[in-house]
Amino acid sequence: MKTKFLATVLALSAIAMGSLGCGSKGGQQAYNNQNVKWPTKPVQIIVPYSAGGDTDFNARVMAKYLEKKLGKPFTVTNVVGGGGSIANNRVKNAAPDGNTILVNHVSFILSRASNVIDFSYKDMVMGGVFARQDTDVVLVRGDSPWNSIKELIEDSKKNPNQYKIAANTGTSSHYVAISLQNAGAKLNVIDSGGSSDRIVALLGGHVDVIPASYAGVKDYLKTGKFKVLAACAPQRSAVLPNVPTLKESGVDCAYVYPYTFFFPKGTNPKIAETLSAAVKDIVQNDKSYANEIDKAYMQKPYYESISDSEKSWGKTYDQIMKLSDKLQGKVQKETK
Repeated sequence: MKTKFLATVLALSAIAMGSLGCGSKGGQQAYNNQNVKWPTKPVQIIVPYSAGGDTDFNARVMAKYLEKKLGKPFTVTNVVGGGGSIANNRVKNAAPDGNTILVNHVSFILSRASNVIDFSYKDMVMGGVFARQDTDVVLVRGDSPWNSIKELIEDSKKNPNQYKIAANTGTSSHYVAISLQNAGAKLNVIDSGGSSDRIVALLGGHVDVIPASYAGVKDYLKTGKFKVLAACAPQRSAVLPNVPTLKESGVDCAYVYPYTFFFPKGTNPKIAETLSAAVKDIVQNDKSYANEIDKAYMQKPYYESISDSEKSWGKTYDQIMKLSDKLQGKVQKETK
């Protein structure tokens, strides 16, 4: 009887181990067949940029709705510096328990292409795109003599390094600055931090040109303090149909912001799937969320599944990495 009982236990154990995918590559199969309860404690969302910018806004809004839906606090922490590298590294090296999440966008790829970091989004667990913005613009003060990118480039050639453009190394603003230089502009590239910092720098006359989100500067455009020279999206935005793109202006630069969640490598994929499912429900069904992002940033609800996010990020990664050599130019600190 004891022998039969032991044989039965061993047989059942073998079946259980097989159903959990024991011996599968990287333990992935085991994850795919486990039911995961998450979150069980507060979740920290790390934003690599200053409070008040578009990335911070999208992270905080989604965190608020995730907290309502999943029943645990989702807190946003701004970890600035190094063009996002400090935040990227913090999450990459965090415990893979699902309680630390990174929010980033195309600047994550640009940081890798610029060699600001020595790893990429591929070294993380994709949590999916939860929002999208395509209204970045190139701005100057309202009293600026330039009314087009061409005029800016030509004037800078006559006065090399006299005019300053604010950029954050390894981010989209750096991409814009380097692309303008590649198009012939003789601009002095100044490290002025995130989007909110760049706006302050332009208002104070510390720099002459900045890239920034249209929604974040629309009030300054209404009062005439700022004016737009070009849009950064691949095509003209429905919000700014009369503003030419950088591509149309002869500058080889185009991008959008796919705000995306990332977990540390080793995180159970079921956690990422749980997050993605919650985001999908919020984006597709919560009218309050839709109204909030439209009012603040004129965004429309946007969602990509994890598999679709991996595809779209892969395509953008391949395109930008081709420009890696051109993006190696360093941004110099402004001398007082």
